[in-house]
Amino acid sequence: MINGGMIELIEEWKKWIPSKELSLKMYIEKVIDDKKGLQLFCQSKDEKITIKICFENFVFSYRNTDEGRRLKMLKFLTEKYGKEFYAEWSFFKVINSTYIEWFNQETYNMYSDYNIEHYVFLTCDDVVEVLSTYAPQISLDMSEKKTT
Repeated sequence: MINGGMIELIEEWKKWIPSKELSLKMYIEKVIDDKKGLQLFCQSKDEKITIKICFENFVFSYRNTDEGRRLKMLKFLTEKYGKEFYAEWSFFKVINSTYIEWFNQETYNMYSDYNIEHYVFLTCDDVVEVLSTYAPQISLDMSEKKTT
């Protein structure tokens, strides 16, 4: 689609399945960005699964937005895929990413030859997006939470 002389990307969202054990909507407990890399700690709604998503090296960019502030994105997903597409799933990759396009414009296409991938963690309260040239490492803890 052409918009004012510029080509407008139409994003394509795909469910990303980092582990066969995952099938639930997640919450983000914390995000850590330090010398060990970018780490996301998530927990399932029923608190039975804890997952650590670790981008061990640097990432090109990431952003975290309250899910309620991404209304245009949610409308797009609902219209294109239906609400069921994202209602009970949290892990996605985006093809024809406007975020990658924005990043390339900001860097004067310095990294346009890199195979940058757009990961989205669409959780109950947050939308964390990461631009990286490699997939994160995933660690699962499926033990029951102990009640005292």
